[in-house]
Amino acid sequence: MEQILNKLSEIELTAQRIMEDCDRQKQQLSEEAEQKCKNYDRQLESRTAEQIRRIRQQLEEEKEKNKERIRKAYGESASNIGSKSLRKRRHIYLFNMEDLDNDDIIAMVEDSPTYMRDKTTLTKIRTKAALEEEVTTEEATDENGVITF
Repeated sequence: MEQILNKLSEIELTAQRIMEDCDRQKQQLSEEAEQKCKNYDRQLESRTAEQIRRIRQQLEEEKEKNKERIRKAYGESASNIGSKSLRKRRHIYLFNMEDLDNDDIIAMVEDSPTYMRDKTTLTKIRTKAALEEEVTTEEATDENGVITF
C-alpha cells in the first residue's frame, strides 16, 4: 500500500510540476504575444507617419504647381493667392431713392469701385449726398412753408 501511496504522491508531484511548467510557458507566450503586438503597433505607426508625410509632401508640391500655373496665367499680381491674409474690408455705398436721380453721386460711385474704395472716399460720397438732400429739401419749400414738387 505504501508503494501505491508513493506512486500517487509521485504522480501528483509530476502533475504539479507539469502545471507549473504550463503556467511558465503560458506567461512566456503571453509576454511574447504582447511584445509582438507592441512591435506591430510601432511598425504600423511608423508606416502611417511615413505615408502621411509623403501625402503632405505631394499635396504641397501640387499646391506649388497650381500656384505657379496661376502666376503664369494671371501674372505676378496673383502671387498672394492661397495665402491666409485677411481680406480688406469693403466700403459699400447704399443708394437711396434721391441718390439714384443724382448724376454727381452716381459718377462718384462709378469712379471708385467698391474693391478700391476706402473710408475717406465713402465719407465724401455720403457728405455729397447729404448736401444734395439738404439743397433739394430747401428748394422744395418756399417762404410760406409750402412744399412744391
